[in-house]
Amino acid sequence: MDDSILHSEGSKENDEIKNLFESAKKKKKNEKSVVEIAFPVENRMAELEVTAEEDAELNTQSKPAVNKLKKLPLLTER
Repeated sequence: MDDSILHSEGSKENDEIKNLFESAKKKKKNEKSVVEIAFPVENRMAELEVTAEEDAELNTQSKPAVNKLKKLPLLTER
């Protein structure tokens, strides 16, 4: 068997492996850390908790409590 054929096949495999690792590195750059995700989530949860308390107060006054409904778009925002 010709050594140049083996070398070129091995080179192709090496290139494929390098491409796999490079694509994995690119994905990691786009991922957010836990802290980057947790902070906005905690803020939204706190905001919704205050809104729920406001709605509970409105309920005790027999008034329509629609504040939570107004905040629904926050849950789909990115």
